[in-house]
Amino acid sequence: ISTSWCLRMPVIEINKRAFLKALNRPEDLSHEAIEELCGQFGIEVDKFLDEEGTMKLEIAANRYDLCGFDGVVRAFRVFLGLEPAPTFTAAPARHHITVEPAVNKVRPYVVSAILRGMTFTDELYQAFIGLQEKLHENACRRRALVAIGTHDLDLIQAPFFYRARAPATIEFEPLHTGDLVIGKTSADKILAAYADPKNNSHLRPFVPLIGGSEVYPVICDSTPDGLGVLSLPPIINSERSKIRPRKVDAEGHVLDEGSHNVFVECTGTDLTRANIVLNTLITNFYPYCAGGVEKVEIRYEGQPPMVCPQLDTWTLTTTADYMRRAIGVEMTTADVVGFLNRMQYQAATDPAQPDRIVVRVPPTRSDVMHECDLMEDVAVAYGFKRIAQQACVPALQTVGGVLPDREMTELLRQEAAGCGFTEVATFALVSQDENFAFLQRPDDHSACVIENPKTRDFEVCRTNLLPCLLRTVSSNMAHPKPLRLFEVSEVVLKDSAMDTGARNELRMCALHCAATPGFEVVHGLLDYTLNRFGVTCGEPAPPRPTPPSGPPCGRPTDWSPRPTRPSSRASGPTSSWSGPPPAPRAPPRSRRTGWASSGCCTPAC
Repeated sequence: ISTSWCLRMPVIEINKRAFLKALNRPEDLSHEAIEELCGQFGIEVDKFLDEEGTMKLEIAANRYDLCGFDGVVRAFRVFLGLEPAPTFTAAPARHHITVEPAVNKVRPYVVSAILRGMTFTDELYQAFIGLQEKLHENACRRRALVAIGTHDLDLIQAPFFYRARAPATIEFEPLHTGDLVIGKTSADKILAAYADPKNNSHLRPFVPLIGGSEVYPVICDSTPDGLGVLSLPPIINSERSKIRPRKVDAEGHVLDEGSHNVFVECTGTDLTRANIVLNTLITNFYPYCAGGVEKVEIRYEGQPPMVCPQLDTWTLTTTADYMRRAIGVEMTTADVVGFLNRMQYQAATDPAQPDRIVVRVPPTRSDVMHECDLMEDVAVAYGFKRIAQQACVPALQTVGGVLPDREMTELLRQEAAGCGFTEVATFALVSQDENFAFLQRPDDHSACVIENPKTRDFEVCRTNLLPCLLRTVSSNMAHPKPLRLFEVSEVVLKDSAMDTGARNELRMCALHCAATPGFEVVHGLLDYTLNRFGVTCGEPAPPRPTPPSGPPCGRPTDWSPRPTRPSSRASGPTSSWSGPPPAPRAPPRSRRTGWASSGCCTPAC
């Protein structure tokens, strides 16, 4: 199983034959029938790859439980009534991880669990590694929020520690990846090797996550020699604790039993997301754990111990009346209970209130947060095609339309773009200096200030659009000139008449940046835009005053033509001008006053 990512939805690639076999369907089922089957569950088939015997499925971005083959098969089997919704339990903790305070500087959280009694066949091993990679891409946000580490529990020694040390003091042999084999060395040299473009390592994008930190996080065991490093999250695990698949020769003799007990640790910057990732990994491979799942105790300094994983269900309540009103079709309480059970919930009516439905949400459904999420799953189980055929049409029909200000905004964008300007979309929050000092404006306290801002770049709501365009220019100085930018967006202004104390005002701003002045470019855009919308610039301009009849010096203003001289380039030695007299020359205009200058040298002229 492999994964790729499109613009909006994760796409997973699964084996078609194995999928149909798990659902008790014939392996030669037509593509149309497979699309119909997946459509009933709300999943769309992206593509069939008959040459490889696989197919690609588009899944919802928040359905982490469907990122693996086993999760997809379990969801479909429960949906089709082939098996009940699974339940998950975990044995009490026998091991613990001690967390040192120094990790707060880099990745402060860790959660853990132990999988016992697994037999890693080649297929299971590939699925185990593949799910970790998919979770790293999706739920873990490319390891920025969470990083997963898995280790052979039989090769390491408890208790375990989560520490932070200077890079030069961390020495271990990293896991061999591809053709890159690094022996035992310090952590800073390991990261330097992964960051080197010559090595072409797939770990190179993750190096900046901790590369600039003064300390690196490490998961350690109690090995007597050295630090006992198991992993350097979020980069790489140790070679000595790697998971091994079961190896069998051609005659069926077992060469290596492989790993059986797996120690799983997830470190990160988001504790909630770390628990979601751990639960997803544990529940996907729960059926393969012959010895069950075992909890691990996490010990933080100055805090009560935390035990994970938390595989308990939690409760939501709903009613059939809410489902009828939200979906628009008639259904009884028993129908709603049946639909919810098909979507891996444990639903039942409340004995004290028969109209009330108590729903136990499993740990696999981290996407469920509200009653409306239950309604969505009920609609999926009922069938969207049936809803379209049976849903009641509202008695009151309304026709939507574009708001006048949005229509005006779209027209302005089209006109500005037609004049050769490029639109930019910037943040509505700017720094205090950008809004005032950088524009040489005094701070008149007209901007709405953000309380306790997380960054100095977002301190106030902008009162005009110019700072955002100037920042765009400063970030694109290497771009060829000229730069012609514009933005049509809202600014925030204080207004005591509003109940919120502020109001949004729609504005437009344009900017021209070039090596030479281009006032006429922006002025031309303004004139053209106003002319297109039929807007006049206020009152008509007053008539220009007539110039005086003569300059103060008394110099005559008769601009009669000067006598003509024979042209040296005329044909013939005695050629002379015989045409009409040339027109009088226009007097030069003054750059300062705009009036024609008489050529007098006095300041008054």
